[in-house]
Amino acid sequence: MQNFNYHSHTKRCEHAIGEDEEYVKAAIANGFQVMGFSDHAPYAGVHTPGERMDKEALEGYIASVKALQKKYEKEIEIRIGLEFEYFEDQLLELLEYRDRFDYMIIGQHGPAFVEVR
Repeated sequence: MQNFNYHSHTKRCEHAIGEDEEYVKAAIANGFQVMGFSDHAPYAGVHTPGERMDKEALEGYIASVKALQKKYEKEIEIRIGLEFEYFEDQLLELLEYRDRFDYMIIGQHGPAFVEVR
């Protein structure tokens, strides 16, 4: 049986703690063969403290996970993804994300949590 996890958030979404590398080390220690980061997708003009990373954090997220992919390539397969909610007015942004990530998962938490700036 393959051990894997595709649903790991980072501190960038403000409801997870620890450093990205700590998650990788824990996955290796627990015998995982695949570990996927899937932080909450940011949306331009949408600010949801404690719910998702800000748009400004996206490039740092990508760089961090790509560095970990390289560092641990002989020990574990690391994939980078996003968890997203579908909002019709954000569809084009979601389509742009699709080409930059290994996978995307939907977690429709509901529109009541969205505050538009």
